Amino acid sequence: QAFAGCAFKRFELPSTLNTLGQKVFQNCAELDSVAIPASVTSMGTYVFSGCKALTYVELGTGISKLPQYTFQNCTALSDLVIPDNYTAVDNYAVSGCSNSLRVWICSTVPPTLSSANAFRAASSSTYAQLMVPYGTSDTYKAKTYYTNYTIGETVPALSAIAEAEPKVSDNSADLAALPAVAYADDAVDVPAV
Repeated sequence: QAFAGCAFKRFELPSTLNTLGQKVFQNCAELDSVAIPASVTSMGTYVFSGCKALTYVELGTGISKLPQYTFQNCTALSDLVIPDNYTAVDNYAVSGCSNSLRVWICSTVPPTLSSANAFRAASSSTYAQLMVPYGTSDTYKAKTYYTNYTIGETVPALSAIAEAEPKVSDNSADLAALPAVAYADDAVDVPAV
């Protein structure tokens, strides 16, 4: 509980850090984003519980299991990125968070969920939306406990797009239906996956 209840917005975790103990950042009400370095190989329960301003989290690759109640009552949490080396997610690892929570899972192999309640939103009947790698949604849907979730796929890698056969249309209605394009100068927040 080293920093529990602290009032800082950002906290840079050192790359030499090995362990995030139980409740270490619990109830840090101003903390809004965090990136856990790959050096962290152990994480306790309730680490970010009650961090109500936390909106974005990028988990490090040093651990492979998301512990129980890690992000409990992080009511502003809207995006959580789980690296491809994670193999398990404990019961209620993410619970009581934003009803628009998106969990970006980078692995083509679904992590084992200890229950259907691994990723719960603010209301007891709402589950987080899971975003998985392109072409893997059927694999996720076939895995135990994933049937409660809405599962979307991330955009395919550029190499897959380059290999696809182009579709050319001379119909202006087709062109009008295309979505808007974001350019490098536009401000667009997209989590790294």
